[in-house]
Amino acid sequence: MDTGSETKTGKRQNGDEDSSNDSRNGKIGGGGVVFGELSFDTSSDKSTCKIVSNLDFCGNVSWAVPGNSSASNAEVGQAYDDYAKGIYESFKRVMMQVPCEEGNSSRYSLINSCDECEEAYKEWLCTVTFPRCEDYSSSTPGLKRNVNSPFPDGSMVDEEERNNLSSLHKWHNMSRNLWIEENIKPGPYKEVLPCDEVCFEVVRRCPAAIQFGCPKWDYPGFDGSYAMRGWDDQTGLTCNALGTSQDQVGIAHLLLQPQALGIFSMSLLVSFALYL
Repeated sequence: MDTGSETKTGKRQNGDEDSSNDSRNGKIGGGGVVFGELSFDTSSDKSTCKIVSNLDFCGNVSWAVPGNSSASNAEVGQAYDDYAKGIYESFKRVMMQVPCEEGNSSRYSLINSCDECEEAYKEWLCTVTFPRCEDYSSSTPGLKRNVNSPFPDGSMVDEEERNNLSSLHKWHNMSRNLWIEENIKPGPYKEVLPCDEVCFEVVRRCPAAIQFGCPKWDYPGFDGSYAMRGWDDQTGLTCNALGTSQDQVGIAHLLLQPQALGIFSMSLLVSFALYL
């Protein structure tokens, strides 16, 4: 199988082992089912994306993230995971100032709890800390990032395209946050933006005192930070969240396997959810 190629495969779910050659009720093997054809693309030599999974902190993350050619998938995943864990520890210190164990008269909400707030915040944090990465050449829609950086093979995005994108918005010249640029230093890639609902869930479940905010749909920074959930028959999901796959069948078109973080104060949490 060549890199950067399109491959088609099928899947058969076996029925009875003792009757694999029989046909009963139109099913293979007396109970087996033949699924439809699946098309997927392997990564190209220019890909800067690295698949990460089995992480200690963000254990539900299992997708490709911006990486580099000098670090393994495991090393890239560990770096992102450690970064997210450090931010979450700061968030937990802020939450210690919230009267989580008080009676109903003193609680910030009779509907939501601090545990639910922390769970929502962690889901948001892991989703935005690990940008879902697609090959720059992929036909899948996504926000083009780092267009002025070289690909792993040393080549560059076409100069005319770089100039056009750079003049449109600064989003195309940068990664999701400064930490990625300084520590990961990826080449050009496409980002499947996080679903906006992941951000709004934190606002809904957490105390207003932490001052966590999300950009509105008509806010100038929204299109560079989040996307609205939807489905495209040709390209799959339009945004990323924990537990979602990029394709209806559960495999991203990108690869063979299944994308400013926060400023904390000890008195209040001021979290800028833009560009995270």
